[in-house]
Amino acid sequence: MNKNSKVDNQQSIDTNRAKDFIGKLVLIGLTYIDRKGLVTGQKELYGKITAISQYKITVKLQGIHKDEIFNLPPDPLVLKKAQAGEYKLHTTGEVVTDPDLLVTYEINASQKS
Repeated sequence: MNKNSKVDNQQSIDTNRAKDFIGKLVLIGLTYIDRKGLVTGQKELYGKITAISQYKITVKLQGIHKDEIFNLPPDPLVLKKAQAGEYKLHTTGEVVTDPDLLVTYEINASQKS
């Protein structure tokens, strides 16, 4: 991979910066939205970032999803620094202490008829 590899969304990943994310604990929030704009579900996950490439950010999950692999879109710019503290996951009841990063996504249902 070149220092600034292009990804599908026209953003580039600086491999030196990407290396700074490896090993960081990330808290992931997913909200599912139906075609009418209503929330149909939520999911919360957490784990350590194990790799970042031009195609994906790989997270090895912890907690009830221990050792499962979850891939995020390849955009480290959406990873936000988390404030220190305890984060209670509403969907599982788990408590995550002092994650390094936070990321949230809304997943919208297809608009196809």
